Amino acid sequence: MTWRTVVLALATAALAAAHPLRAAADGALDGAWVSGPLDVRYEVESWGPDCGPHPPATEQEPGGTVQVTQHGDDLTFRGAMRGEAGACWTANPEMRRSTTSYQSGRWVTVCQTPPNDPRSEHGTYALRLTEDGRALVQTEVTRYDWELKRSRCVATRRAERTLRRPAAAAPPPRCVPGHPATVELRPSSAHVDLGGRVCFRGRVLDAKGCEIDGAPVRLDLEAPKGRAATLAGACFTARSGVAEGVGSFRVVAQSGSLRAESTVVVDAPDLARLTARRERERTEARSVGAETEGAAGVIASAARLSGDGPLGVSRAGWLAVIAALLSMLGAGVLVRRRRAGRANAALADHSTDGLDTERRGATDSAKALPDDAPEVCVDPEREAGMICPRCRLGHPPEAERCARDGTPLVPYRQFASGGSGQSDGDKPRVCPKCGQRYAAHVAFCGKDGTALPPLR
Repeated sequence: MTWRTVVLALATAALAAAHPLRAAADGALDGAWVSGPLDVRYEVESWGPDCGPHPPATEQEPGGTVQVTQHGDDLTFRGAMRGEAGACWTANPEMRRSTTSYQSGRWVTVCQTPPNDPRSEHGTYALRLTEDGRALVQTEVTRYDWELKRSRCVATRRAERTLRRPAAAAPPPRCVPGHPATVELRPSSAHVDLGGRVCFRGRVLDAKGCEIDGAPVRLDLEAPKGRAATLAGACFTARSGVAEGVGSFRVVAQSGSLRAESTVVVDAPDLARLTARRERERTEARSVGAETEGAAGVIASAARLSGDGPLGVSRAGWLAVIAALLSMLGAGVLVRRRRAGRANAALADHSTDGLDTERRGATDSAKALPDDAPEVCVDPEREAGMICPRCRLGHPPEAERCARDGTPLVPYRQFASGGSGQSDGDKPRVCPKCGQRYAAHVAFCGKDGTALPPLR
């Protein structure tokens, strides 16, 4: 390895150490935000008779309260705005994420339909945190270029909204409680994932809304048929299994004849996001290994140098360069490993990882088996889990049918690759049930989940 390679490696390590990509601290953006309306405007270049209704010049979607949850550089939104920073903010199921990045309080994601899709769509979705940390600005730029029958449909959609932290409210004046009038249960509704937990607070109020201290409130849980959860004290805990855990539950608060209810919806794991995150972690681990091997090569080559180098640098000088390089590379590897450790811990604790909770349950059951129990093997195609092609609900590897609509499941790897396991060239596909036509790479009908054979 030449001196040029050594200097280049040292400069690269210094640049990486000087410009780390870090989001705000975990949980710094957690809480309830208020979203303004989504302002949308369209720029239409071409719109034929086969394109459908002509887009309006402008339109507006209402805002409301949004619950923001932060894990590292990932943001999740629930309420008036639902989704994740880094997702494709579109209803088109054919959109695929091309790139996603975070830097200095700005998240940018680019999505694109497959090249041969007649309904071509390209979108850039961004979120920007203002300098004072009190507002998040969401912007979308989506370009449509469709070829439908004899019409060309070309338009650009631009949308923007702002989320703000609510101002701190002044403390309410002290009140003197009267007779009990109502029971208040907070939160009034909640969404949790498999294995997730949410705690409630019940209190008794008088007709003016003044809390009556010491008034007893009893909490009970009402579960739908075939579903189960736990209510311990004031805290609701969802089961880990998809079949028994997913559903809508009611927490009931009672004080005498007064009653209040709260709805808890248990969601299934987002298998697509889980798999993509694990692939990113594997890629980062391989990159760390490659950096370590590269550093070893630099050390070995530099150690063979004798006397002065080609730049007139003494052997002591080369040793100083090597020491600096090792320090920088070691710091970079340590930062990456710590970051991966935090991501793994958050992923294990995060309630969206229903697939891992299923596997932990299977491991606990296996520990109770005798030593001579037969070993259970998992089909390699199923290792990444199963997914419903109709509603996109994720399931563990051993599941056969969707817990939500009974549709036969397919391996997630097969579904994510967009193929059915057979090669049919460029032939288009047609749904045998509803007749909808799709491009050659599409394997399942987006309306009813039916497998798509090639058009004969």
